[in-house]
Amino acid sequence: MALSALETTNNVQVAAHHWRPRFIANGIDVNDFDETVKKTTDWRAWGPNWKAVGEVHEGLGRDAEQGGRTVSATQAYQRASWCYHLGKFLWFEDARVHAELRDRSVSIYRRALPHLDPPAVRLEIPFEGHVIPANFRRPVGTAAPPLVLLVPGLDSSKEELYAIEEDFLRRGMSTLTMDGPGQSENSVDFA
Repeated sequence: MALSALETTNNVQVAAHHWRPRFIANGIDVNDFDETVKKTTDWRAWGPNWKAVGEVHEGLGRDAEQGGRTVSATQAYQRASWCYHLGKFLWFEDARVHAELRDRSVSIYRRALPHLDPPAVRLEIPFEGHVIPANFRRPVGTAAPPLVLLVPGLDSSKEELYAIEEDFLRRGMSTLTMDGPGQSENSVDFA
């Protein structure tokens, strides 16, 4: 049964109402969120519209990186990753686009990892013939800090938990943020 135009528009408004605080708190620019919601009049356009916004930030990141502006590049890559993640977040209208958004969210965030402050190291922990991907960050100047394991919910990804990592790092704790079996990057291997 096909959804009516009213139903798909309502899906956009319901999603925007529920997700706005979460995604802005986790790094999505408020202007990007509001403008993308405003121009998304059909739920089927949610993923492609966020992909377009992510591509803008990814381009800004490449330009900044080529110009030697590492901080700006890192922030742009993070924003691009978060836009790609938001585009596929609970959006399953096109499996190919969903997979592309997932893969781009992970790959572009990996470009930011070594330039975060403190930097992140990607780990791949063997598990049942596959790997559990994780990002490890340690606060600067601490010999043996406690470690906080961050595991996102089934609707999330390790890339979305940057703001939470920052809270722990400022308090002298290391973070290991991972995608568990079936989550985000692992949704293919453990399907």
